[in-house]
Order: sequence, then structure tokens, then C-alpha cells
Amino acid sequence: MKQQNGGTPRYGTFQDLLIDDFACLSETTQNLVTFEDCLRLTHTQEDISAIAPSFSFFNPSRLIIFTNSGHEIGCFDYGWRSKNIIDDPEVIFFSDDGDGFLNFNVVQNIENFNIFIDQLTLPEKLEKKIHIGINSSLDFDTLCSSLEGVWEVEFEPKADSHYGWFNFEKWFYGSVPLYLDDQTLMAYAEENNTTFQSILDWVSMEGRSRSIETILSPNQHRSGTYLYPDNRELTLILEISKPWFTVERAIEKLCENLSKLSGVIAVTKLP
Repeated sequence: MKQQNGGTPRYGTFQDLLIDDFACLSETTQNLVTFEDCLRLTHTQEDISAIAPSFSFFNPSRLIIFTNSGHEIGCFDYGWRSKNIIDDPEVIFFSDDGDGFLNFNVVQNIENFNIFIDQLTLPEKLEKKIHIGINSSLDFDTLCSSLEGVWEVEFEPKADSHYGWFNFEKWFYGSVPLYLDDQTLMAYAEENNTTFQSILDWVSMEGRSRSIETILSPNQHRSGTYLYPDNRELTLILEISKPWFTVERAIEKLCENLSKLSGVIAVTKLP
């Protein structure tokens, strides 16, 4: 997490809800959010001290919280039940609806971070996103301005933390036009058990271009690290919401059109 984002979790961001998602990171060094912090939300220091003799070693401050989903809390375990701090942490999940110590139970232990990453599945909200990278000789602001002109839209500049822990100084919210060619329309008609002609009649009235929600962000974080570290040459990342129609051909056409724009060196469909 530090390597990707260049900083530590910002505790102040999560003092009310602790953590809803992967913790935000910043360039400013601040205290990490620990499982001991979590225990103190509902228990006194006397409660915590009273439970300590039940363990050979008890160091809840070595549990660094990185996610909180529902009743489960995920931590990097740097040896909370060991005498010495360990360098390569395990990943451990606690449930707050158990009957174990102070109402918490260990629900899962994973040997190390690499195994944890291998076991991850893509969340539904990310499965509904398409990412395209643009390598350009233009800087981020100039390229966004150029896209506004080409697409005849106006992007909304953002400088808040809505885009999560990606840690950008600025990003844009807007829309991108996706074109419905005959192949896309035929696939949609087949999926919805309707006739191709009825879909053609519809697009003759509505048009073949659909405006789809998108986020435009730089590839490089304020810290100097990258959203896509294996593609450092990219200037801009388009995050496009998957539309209601089959998207492959529309994205292919979009990438083709983007690659022809002045100042664009290459366009990459990203995982």
C-alpha cells in the first residue's frame, strides 16, 4: 500500500466510521489505524487490559486495519500474539458479532499478503467499469480540454476525495460517447429476444451515440507513484461505467477514434 500510494492511511478520515473501504493514503505521515483503536470505540482501557492475561502475548496495536466491511474487519497482522514484531505480516479477519474476546472472533487467517491478493475476486462495482489509458504528448489538463472539444461536452472538475485513495490533485467527472454499430445492435436484440428491425427503428429516432458516465483521472498520484505502475507512460485514465448494451465494439471504436486525435501517442484497454 505504501509503495502504490506513497504514504500511510489517514486516520482522521475515518474517525467516525473507522474504515469503510481500503484506507486512504497520503504523503503526510500519521498514526496508522490499529485494531486497538477499534476496540476502544466500544470498550474501556480497563476492559482491554483485563483480557490481556488470556493471551501469552497481546499486542492489538500490531494489527493494522485496512478494511472494514459489515461485521468483518481486515488487518495486517505484524505479530499481535507474538513476542516480537514480524516483518512479513499475515492477513487476518475479525468478526464483531462473535462471543470471543471482547465480542470479536477470528474468522480467517491468511499466511501472507501475496496469498491474500491471489484469493481476491473483483467486486461487482469494479466489474461494471471499463478502464482505458491514453498516452499523450499533452499534459492532463490540456488533454481533458481537447476531449471536451471533440466530444462537445463539459467535464466537471473535482478536487475532493470522492475518487477514494487514488490521491490526485484534480480529476474530472463527465460523459463519453459510445457508438452503437450494427453488430452491437444485433447482439442487444438477441440478448433481449427482440427483432433487429425494432432496434434499428429505435436508433433511427434516438441516434446511435450514447453518453455514458466517465471519470477522467491522471495516471500519476500526487506522491509520484502511479495508478497503473506497469503503464507509467499513460497520461490519462478513463473509467467508464458499463452501459446497458454489449460494449466490446463500442469500446473498440472509441479507442480507434481516440488514437487518431492530435497529441495522442497510444490508447490502451486496461484490466
